[in-house]
Amino acid sequence: MLTELEAQCLGYLTHRYESSPGTNVSRDTILHELRISDADFELAMRRLHHLGAISVQSTDAKYGFSITPLPGAFDVKAKYEHSAREAARPPDIVAQLKEAMHRNPGTAWLLISFAGLTALGTLISTWWDVIERIVRLIGQSS
Repeated sequence: MLTELEAQCLGYLTHRYESSPGTNVSRDTILHELRISDADFELAMRRLHHLGAISVQSTDAKYGFSITPLPGAFDVKAKYEHSAREAARPPDIVAQLKEAMHRNPGTAWLLISFAGLTALGTLISTWWDVIERIVRLIGQSS
């Protein structure tokens, strides 16, 4: 998962790649366009380089004086967008319940017992109503 800053840099660099593939982007251009600090730039570029999204040319004095977006940036971006969509989805309550029951059989038995007692209570209540009506009908007819 990428940080918001890394995603912002990645979006900017993939846009630049689409405009002119293989073109280098200077450190100063990125800093100015995205309005980020040197420290944030370096952290984001090191991570994107590690993920294979960019190629970095450095000098002894500065990391990443020139950045080249690579085609792999689109794969990284697609994975990030997919994981962001997955994170935004509401949790699957049924799957969580099934997982909890697999991990803890006591929870499963508790839930099954509760469902069984509820069904039994409903059945008894229904039969009780039927018996009361029959008794009333017999009492009215005599």
